[in-house]
Amino acid sequence: MLGTYFMLQYLAGAGRSDLVYLMMKQKTYPGWGYMIASGANTCWEQWIGYWSNIHSVAFRHLLISPQLTDLIDAQRTEFDSPNGKLVVAWNHQKGGGLEMEIGIPVNTKVDIILPVSADETVWESDQPVTGNGEISIISSQPGKLGLRLASGSYLFKIRKTR
Repeated sequence: MLGTYFMLQYLAGAGRSDLVYLMMKQKTYPGWGYMIASGANTCWEQWIGYWSNIHSVAFRHLLISPQLTDLIDAQRTEFDSPNGKLVVAWNHQKGGGLEMEIGIPVNTKVDIILPVSADETVWESDQPVTGNGEISIISSQPGKLGLRLASGSYLFKIRKTR
């Protein structure tokens, strides 16, 4: 279990989020779906399910880095954190593009890494992201745009510019 973090980082960096998805959905041993089917509410620290000490009450500064795969067209997750409900939802649009909804509870900041190619632009609530005072650009690299978001609701649209 100690290698889980490194494995996820490697697979995401290698563009193999499809393998992560398959591990999550596998309901037989040794899949993460097996843990959920066995009643777990976090990843176990060992396969027999004992001594899980990874619970945390932080949730003041979160990272969202969607790893898109052709195996999933849409996704929605809601999480009741100590500060309130966190919502992350996205769907691929017909003809290309991506829409993403983010809901951030009070007293919480989120860094999000959006999958944006050179021929795409990012809009938030039909305005360029650069025009929103609640959004700061924290990084930009090929295929990725890093943003810092304050508490609130956001609707991002990533569209081809040509």
